[in-house]
Amino acid sequence: MYMQQLSKEEHRKIKVSRHVFPQMKRLPIIIFLDHVNNAPNIGNIFRLADAFLLEKIILCGCVNPSLKRVKQFSRGVNRWVPCEISENPTLTISSLKAQGYSITAVELCDHSLNIISSKLKLPAVLVLGNEIAGISKEMLEICDYAVYIPMSGMGNSLNLSNVAAISAWEAVKEWQHQNLIITN
Repeated sequence: MYMQQLSKEEHRKIKVSRHVFPQMKRLPIIIFLDHVNNAPNIGNIFRLADAFLLEKIILCGCVNPSLKRVKQFSRGVNRWVPCEISENPTLTISSLKAQGYSITAVELCDHSLNIISSKLKLPAVLVLGNEIAGISKEMLEICDYAVYIPMSGMGNSLNLSNVAAISAWEAVKEWQHQNLIITN
């Protein structure tokens, strides 16, 4: 069987129009970034949130999302993804909990659950931390529980945007399972 990659124009034809897209229902999954300083990571996470149609990204103590490097790595999708800046993470998380969101730290902690074998509680806020320090102690204290990504190799960590992709994908799969969504 001969396969040919779709052109940009062909790919655009199978997507919804840019006029319809803003009205589309988003999945009840939020990515909360706690003091993330790497512009390429934030840009890649915008692309991820766009690809999976996640509800929004919340930035707390992060680099400015309007920086040229963030926009460059987001490949322009940052304009399509709702984004909020949180000056008070405790208040933001309290509000999300009151709305029924489960606050999930994606961090290796003493009581973390394996993200693959545990079911994520939805709707979900996935909290991801600084590239070096991880999630702040203050944020960990207000999370409902923590999950980790199992790693079999010798390395102890993954790039933050990879962690975001794996955890968001697990949340999307769980949402699809709970809502009996069949995808191609």
